[in-house]
Amino acid sequence: MITILLKIFSNVKVFTVSNFILQPILNKAKRLNVDIKAIETIYNPCDKITFNLKGNESIDISEPFILAVGRLCSQKRFDLLIDAYKQSNIKTKLVILGEGNQRDNLEKQISQLHLSDQILLKGFDCNPYKWMKKCQFFVLSSDIEGFVLVINEALACGAPVIATDCGPVTEILVGKLKNGIVPKGDVTALSSKIIEYSERPIYPDNDSVDKLSFASITKSQLMLAKK
Repeated sequence: MITILLKIFSNVKVFTVSNFILQPILNKAKRLNVDIKAIETIYNPCDKITFNLKGNESIDISEPFILAVGRLCSQKRFDLLIDAYKQSNIKTKLVILGEGNQRDNLEKQISQLHLSDQILLKGFDCNPYKWMKKCQFFVLSSDIEGFVLVINEALACGAPVIATDCGPVTEILVGKLKNGIVPKGDVTALSSKIIEYSERPIYPDNDSVDKLSFASITKSQLMLAKK
């Protein structure tokens, strides 16, 4: 492990896609006396123009809905989201995009909670932006994420975002948007936030999205290269 770290990181310039990832690298490098020339966080970019163009495509639902997107796996905690949605007792439908090994379990949970008419498992869609652009708000319920690209995409499409504190979420949802952050694994907190955003969603402003644009991210990468 020490040899690998020395070969990869010694006297090179490195960027990570979140401070959540950067800090453990710094800690290990310091512990093993690996001399990194420069290291900083530069987030993954989002193509706002393309996302919004793709967002104009039609979907097969005309009524208001809440959206969640991701692999149907235990890490994403769609089971928690479903329980929180049930507890909220709101009437707005919940649409979940994605496929994975938890589909059968989630379908069973939805059925047992008598929510088959309210929660729609739409499967994988190569264009989630058409859903993001039209949703009432977006929800991320994960236990852990290395970088929450899906949140950036939702923000770029203009969607209000609720998210668990599952990693670098606090680096993206800043300012007024941090109101959407809830403790991970907390059904009641997530349920309360769903109720709140159903009545008073907080929309991203241009600054929240533009800092993740290709122009801004490329500029940061070039500045790092010049160091």
